[in-house]
Amino acid sequence: MGIHVGAPNDDIIDGGSTAVVVASDAKGRWPTAGNGVYICDGTADNVQIQAAIDDIIANSPTEGGTIILSEGNFIIAATIIVDGQLAIKGQGIQATILKLANSANVDMWGYNKSTNDFEFHLEYMTLHGNKANNTSGSGVNIDTGTGTLQDIHLNYVFPQLFAKSGFIISSGWGLVMENCIVELCDEVGVELLGANGRVVNCKIGSNSADGGFYNLWIRGQEFMVIGNQFFSSASNIGEGVRISGNRNVLVGNDIYNSLAQECIFVAGDDNIIDSNMIYDGSLDSAYGVKLNSQADGNRVTNNKFVGTFSVSAVEDLGTNNVIRHNTGWVTEKGGVATLVSGQTTIAVNHGLSDYPVGLSSITTGSGLDDTTSSGTHTGGTDDTYVVTIATSAAPDTFDWTVNGGGGANGVAITGSAQTLSNGVKITFAATTGHTVADAWTIVAPVTPEAKDFVVTPIESWGSATKFWVTTITSTQFTITVDQDPGQDVDFAWKAMIF
Repeated sequence: MGIHVGAPNDDIIDGGSTAVVVASDAKGRWPTAGNGVYICDGTADNVQIQAAIDDIIANSPTEGGTIILSEGNFIIAATIIVDGQLAIKGQGIQATILKLANSANVDMWGYNKSTNDFEFHLEYMTLHGNKANNTSGSGVNIDTGTGTLQDIHLNYVFPQLFAKSGFIISSGWGLVMENCIVELCDEVGVELLGANGRVVNCKIGSNSADGGFYNLWIRGQEFMVIGNQFFSSASNIGEGVRISGNRNVLVGNDIYNSLAQECIFVAGDDNIIDSNMIYDGSLDSAYGVKLNSQADGNRVTNNKFVGTFSVSAVEDLGTNNVIRHNTGWVTEKGGVATLVSGQTTIAVNHGLSDYPVGLSSITTGSGLDDTTSSGTHTGGTDDTYVVTIATSAAPDTFDWTVNGGGGANGVAITGSAQTLSNGVKITFAATTGHTVADAWTIVAPVTPEAKDFVVTPIESWGSATKFWVTTITSTQFTITVDQDPGQDVDFAWKAMIF
């Protein structure tokens, strides 16, 4: 042990030892023998890499050190188990390539200890999942032990083509992931638990080929996600970014989704989504940002929505969320309207965005979930509908209520759009196969409402003695006075959706 190979990778954790693992097809001037040198044969190269790790941990005075991987191709047939106080460095993402062996069906890198460790670095390499010849396996899975591995640093690592996920970092805190590319994995691109980490300047896209997954899934808390690019393709049928945790921050990202899902889906609390570019894709994303019924106290501010989303740029089914100052989704506007002498009303175009009718996923039960909602809500107040399967027959039937009452019972499912009330519609794709008592919630907001307007006369009212706001629609509101003022009257107005 103890040989030291110099630049470009010559920094050593805590002054520990250094080992070198040389690929069977390495072209550089690497050591061919000696203490701390491991020569691979191109079959199960994980054996040599694991031996280098184990040797450093066992013999280094600091129980850690640096392992340098040469350029070339390494075949991985079993999971490489990592440890704390360890840095593993390749020669670049186009130079050092680790590829999962055919039918290996394992994670490439893992951690399975029962103790807590700190400081693991993985840098400058490509991880190839070979999913054409594997049915399982992720690139890095720090989620298999009862202990935690904290302060993980992933830098210039490129996991691709895994049958499962690129990175699963589910333990500890202090992750720094930067300059990484994660593409073409069948499940989640990057899944984060733990807390207090950063994802910076990464490119994550075209993952979730199996559907129902995401490019980035934040399940933990207090992550900073800054300056990344998230994108999808025709084969990617999951959400762009899903936030299930609390107090996370997405700032300055470029988020592009091309299929009928959400660019950003939020189910957690007190998250900040600010100053992002959010694009509708060529295949029509359903939403730019969707906050579901569990989302509370989130802030969606200063973002730019680009394109025409198939449902809406924003949907808010949660509570206490603040949506302000976004471009492409107008929640505040103001101006001056002039009531002309001889008139008692003036219609004003408010220009606010119209929240869509929103259907949550199944809220009671776990049976067939095949519903969609549609229509333009014409009611005068926010309405919440609950649709419940009443009988399982041919066809199935449902009951529905609005705001806890009214509605109808025993409505036969037709398989096409069925109107509930006030323009709100529900569609079941199948007419049979539903489970009795399964239920869905539809939120139908009024956009805007009277409380969203502030109107102030800014000069003499003339003969008029009072004014009020009437006839609010999705595009206009009307200012009305009690009598002809006998002169022009200017009203300053401000509309803001609360």
